[in-house]
Amino acid sequence: AIGPRFIHRYVADVFSSLFLPKGFPDSVTEDYLEYQAWDTIQALCSYLRGVLATKAWFEGVGVGKNDASAAGATLQWILKDGCG
Repeated sequence: AIGPRFIHRYVADVFSSLFLPKGFPDSVTEDYLEYQAWDTIQALCSYLRGVLATKAWFEGVGVGKNDASAAGATLQWILKDGCG
């Protein structure tokens, strides 16, 4: 039977192979985990900023409003992409 120790070891090995560099911890400097933690936080914040900005933009062009037209939203989307 597969016990909890086997499952724990398997999950830890999969996690290590996916998220840690080969040869960890000998292959990296001692500040690697701190760097990676801050880099992950920064990436998450960047992703959330993009989601919130896109949501605000769609609301600004009228997406979700009953009186907004699809053509108007499409035109504004094209203008936004064209202007940067």
